[in-house]
Amino acid sequence: MTGIAGAIDLRGKELVDPTTLDRMALAIAHRGPDYAGRHEEAGCAIAAHVRCTDDVNHCEQPARSADKSIIAAFDGVLYNAAELRQDLGS
Repeated sequence: MTGIAGAIDLRGKELVDPTTLDRMALAIAHRGPDYAGRHEEAGCAIAAHVRCTDDVNHCEQPARSADKSIIAAFDGVLYNAAELRQDLGS
């Protein structure tokens, strides 16, 4: 199971203290030994620890869209990923 932690500033101005995000990430580290990632920007910080069920090379989180305009951390496995990829044309 993926561990996800984060914080937001609804005004979108403040950075989360890196030490705070480090402590949150450490608290969920046992949830995913295969990959650890984070994203930080003004107003938003996300940390994720992932246990990969398929390919360790494709479990990076937080995930980013191709143009990096969407960033998300999530827990779940797409069992029909190949079919969805074909349907979406990518």
